[in-house]
Amino acid sequence: MKRIFGLLLALALCLYPALAAQESAPPVLFGKEAVLYCAETGQVLLDHNMDVPVPPASVTKLMTALLVLESGIDQSQMVTVSHDAVYTIERGSTHIALNEGEQVTVEQMLYAMLLTSANDAANVLAEAVDGTQAAFAAHMTERARQLGCRNTHFVNAHGLDDPDHYTTAYDLARITCELLKHDVFLTIAGTQHYTMPATNKQDQPRTFSSKQSLMDPDSAFYDPSVIAGKNGYTSQAGYTLVTVARRQGITLIAVTLGSTGNKDAKNRDTAALFDYGYNGFTVHTLDAGTLAQQARAAGLQPDDGALQPVTVLLQDGQGVDSLRFAASGDSLSIETGVGPPLQVEIPPAAAPTTAVQDPSDVQPSPATAKIPVSWILVGGGCVALAMAGGYFVLRLVRIHRRRTQLRKLWQHKR
Repeated sequence: MKRIFGLLLALALCLYPALAAQESAPPVLFGKEAVLYCAETGQVLLDHNMDVPVPPASVTKLMTALLVLESGIDQSQMVTVSHDAVYTIERGSTHIALNEGEQVTVEQMLYAMLLTSANDAANVLAEAVDGTQAAFAAHMTERARQLGCRNTHFVNAHGLDDPDHYTTAYDLARITCELLKHDVFLTIAGTQHYTMPATNKQDQPRTFSSKQSLMDPDSAFYDPSVIAGKNGYTSQAGYTLVTVARRQGITLIAVTLGSTGNKDAKNRDTAALFDYGYNGFTVHTLDAGTLAQQARAAGLQPDDGALQPVTVLLQDGQGVDSLRFAASGDSLSIETGVGPPLQVEIPPAAAPTTAVQDPSDVQPSPATAKIPVSWILVGGGCVALAMAGGYFVLRLVRIHRRRTQLRKLWQHKR
């Protein structure tokens, strides 16, 4: 019995590393494109074709919401629904049956757009911010570029299919990360139900409900850490979903695009991504001293007083000593072993200042001071006399020696 127990224990110990590695392995996804992005660190924890441009469907509305909130427009402002806002969307696409000339508020349209994904509401918001849908689409594309999006071009505010309307999983994560700076977005996106009162064109209130399964307590995919999300679907885009979760101060953004067939595939992908991120990574902090040391080793000259600690997520079992550092312009590139290197801006040390002297106070150095001509003439004369005197003395010494030699020679002969 002891032998059997020993063999089982040895087998378990042998299999444990493989099982542990399997638990932290990236999940197999249904979506064709995906990314898992950390909002606090800017790290990509999982890259699955994240830079491939594809049609995004209604997750486009995340950028629409961002521009509305950044515009500073009063959410209680009343706007009039235009003819184009109603009649330029495809027949049969998602809407809330707005009527031309209907009076609605910006806040009502934000709820309609983010909860029930109303395309007519998105058009109303676009026109309220930039006057026309075309101007707003250009604004969307420009703002995406400013946020560091790499393969994004928008032609509408709602996300219905168009050959020139595309983005990527990574770019959607960047847009969502910026959107998280607005608390009102989390308030609206975190709401389960919202009722819009009657208007001048509709005598009955309209109720909008969230379509986020991961936020629905009655759903099999419910995750209490999920704080926001936006879904989409078109025949060309397939099922798309952007979801935000927050646990113990770490905010992860999961983007999954292009899943087809089972509409729950996007929810399974998202749940798997969050499980991988929160259970397979550990938070580490690089203090200012470590950053300064690594920056200098990489050839940078940091301002130690301006450096701040940096948080990084590392796979379980990986320590800070496994990081690789290199200079990248004025930034320190940190290779974590997962995803693209993390870029940390390094404030440069200030250049030493040199005091400026009054020209009148500057004294000429001996090498550059001007010497009077008379001094040069006198000095030259003295040198010439010294040389002549030396020659005369040397001549006398030689004559004296010669005479002494001759005298000795004469005495010897006698």
